[in-house]
Amino acid sequence: MSDFSKKLSNIMTYRKLSQAKIAEMAGVSQTIVWRWLNQDLQPRMSHIEKLASNLNLRMTDLIETKENLLTEEDKQFLALPLNTKKALLKLLDCINQNPEILLKQ
Repeated sequence: MSDFSKKLSNIMTYRKLSQAKIAEMAGVSQTIVWRWLNQDLQPRMSHIEKLASNLNLRMTDLIETKENLLTEEDKQFLALPLNTKKALLKLLDCINQNPEILLKQ
């Protein structure tokens, strides 16, 4: 597995992102993402740039082997107690299912 495909796969797993969501973030089709993950195709730098921007990562987080994949926010989240992480993830799921909840005052 190439560094890019391995890193992208790890990010998708960690952040619970689908190929469809990654495709949307990178501005490509889901088939292209599948080909990236299966090393059939290397991404263009413009797609890596869009993806990194939408994931709040540096481009080097996706293409260099020695860089850490986690943002500072990710590290802070991981440092939280397990029950706090579970509560936050439950809240995020609720917001994702009902985004209009954020509009209520």
